[in-house]
Amino acid sequence: MRPVVSNGISYRFHCDAIVIHEPKNESAKILAGSIAGPGMAVKAFRAAVQSGRNFWPSFDWTPASAHGGRSYIMIPDDGLRLSQPHKLDYGLVQISFAARMPNLLTSRYPETVWQHLDKATTTPLKREWMPFIIDTLRDSGRLITPAIQHNLAMAICRVDDAALDQIVRSGIKHGRIKI
Repeated sequence: MRPVVSNGISYRFHCDAIVIHEPKNESAKILAGSIAGPGMAVKAFRAAVQSGRNFWPSFDWTPASAHGGRSYIMIPDDGLRLSQPHKLDYGLVQISFAARMPNLLTSRYPETVWQHLDKATTTPLKREWMPFIIDTLRDSGRLITPAIQHNLAMAICRVDDAALDQIVRSGIKHGRIKI
């Protein structure tokens, strides 16, 4: 385990899942994760997240080069949703968190992508079209898989009605999807 510093005091915790997104020419942003450790360590992490300050906790699985030499990590502009702490054995506490981003998908399964697109757009979709739509979104850079992921499989989906309509039209025109 590696330390997290809060008010000059170092705390240790275990990170069992993390997603970090490093877009080109932008600072790295933490998107989701789960940590466990002594109650004070988890409280320090919550305080750091809720403060809105940029920080780079050294997670115990992280290779030294994983953050591109940066000394901190950004909290997404809309902040993080934190779960309620969950007490574990031996006085440990676990907490999970995820970015407050409407386009953040908690998995890359076709059903998850379909549900997101069904809610976020007005384009009518059939579930059986999802393999083609997912491939097209990925190829066009509209379905982004963050590069640094540990025990999570998340994605960022950036698509609007016009783009999705074009994908569906193209799929129908070229026989890749059927009505």
